[in-house]
Amino acid sequence: MSTLEVSNLNDGTTTVATTFVTNGSAKGYVHFNGGIVSGSVSIYESFNKSSITDNGTADYTVTATNAMNTTQYIVTASANANMSGYGGLRSSSATASLTSTTEQYYGSTNGNFVELNFLMSATHGDLA
Repeated sequence: MSTLEVSNLNDGTTTVATTFVTNGSAKGYVHFNGGIVSGSVSIYESFNKSSITDNGTADYTVTATNAMNTTQYIVTASANANMSGYGGLRSSSATASLTSTTEQYYGSTNGNFVELNFLMSATHGDLA
């Protein structure tokens, strides 16, 4: 296997340090079904995420394949529902409780937790 060591990237107009690219890139993401469609949680697409655990209504644990180096990383969560009557997304939250898992919760505008069919999150920070 070969190793390529590069300090900067240049597209012919702009030069940027490779550390900007590696430090600013998401270290993981997941797009999953919260169980509303099939009755069970399933991953549509992911990077550095190995599994989703359904802890109850709109409460999920997302497990990373490769852990973060601290619990002080950032997780951004969002959701979309392609169905009527759910009241719209009111809130989504994600807590980095461990270096390898996050807890994610989703609520609707009517104040209830709701299981939706399109849930997404991205993780930013440094890998261990």
